[in-house]
Amino acid sequence: MLPIWKDHIVTLGSAGPYRFRIFYEDGNSGEYVVYEGRAFARPGETAVKVRVNDIIADVLQRRIDIVKPIIDDDPMNLSMVLPIVFEVDVWDADTDSWTQVDRDVWAPDWSYVSGIDPGTDAPTAPITGRADKRQLFLFSPASGHSATITRIRPSGTSSTQTKYIQDTYANAFELDVITNRAGTIILKASDYYPTYDRVRFGGETWTIAETCCRYVLYYINAFGGWDSFLIEGLTDIADTQARTVHANEYDNADASAAGRRVSVNELTRGYTFRTGWLTDDESARMHHLLNSTDVYVHDLVDGTIVPVTLTGSDTRYKTFRTNGRRFIDYTITAQLAQERMRR
Repeated sequence: MLPIWKDHIVTLGSAGPYRFRIFYEDGNSGEYVVYEGRAFARPGETAVKVRVNDIIADVLQRRIDIVKPIIDDDPMNLSMVLPIVFEVDVWDADTDSWTQVDRDVWAPDWSYVSGIDPGTDAPTAPITGRADKRQLFLFSPASGHSATITRIRPSGTSSTQTKYIQDTYANAFELDVITNRAGTIILKASDYYPTYDRVRFGGETWTIAETCCRYVLYYINAFGGWDSFLIEGLTDIADTQARTVHANEYDNADASAAGRRVSVNELTRGYTFRTGWLTDDESARMHHLLNSTDVYVHDLVDGTIVPVTLTGSDTRYKTFRTNGRRFIDYTITAQLAQERMRR
């Protein structure tokens, strides 16, 4: 399995130009052609080459929009979503047919970490590993339909359990989660705590506690898997209103015949999250969240989970004179991704 950030050059032949295509099969509705065109050799070269990862990047990243109708028809089709196998073909004029020159499995891995194998290593990179008992755990296996979860008691003893990816969904959030990569396991932290105060998956450990925190962020990390981040600092919420006013015919003798009326009232909700102080090691993983294109906010008090878009971040540093250790605090701004209008 190849990470999408890694350059993958395919040689179509020599003395071109060549007509070629790149496509993938969804296993249900046939072939989806990503690109079809002609390729020429670069000046000074004889071989005709194409950089496959650049061509398929957008399609791989937006896979959910493409396969969602298939999943809606039958949730069991989740197994056909990912991984996606892309094939490169060259047109053979002699046989009047396509000839395969390359076929590879690609993963939505944007980490730029060469030591990670997206085919075998679990795509998880929690920032702090701290979790609230009311939140969800989102575990994305590297492949297959199950994962082994290690449950650790306060005494230190442990046991393992096998959990399977979901093939059904109750809402848009669950649909978004379970269709990434090979699928994702959605668990409740309350199913473990207080009997177990830690869980381990994919070489990472999460500590579960009863906190006063209200918000947790769920997001797709740079490896293409889902992670969570508990907001341990303060959170501010601000609503901004934008009104569209139109003019009507009016009657000065009739109070109900107003000359100006509000036709659309649009409400934009903004969030300001403060992470609390993070260590250097924790801060080194913040890029997984800050660069994510898919983020949700879970209100641990009322239980709602809504999509947001991150709009910016500021960073503060604090160094202790006694031991020189540095701590880092992030302020993250976000907006609700759903429009709220009243007409």
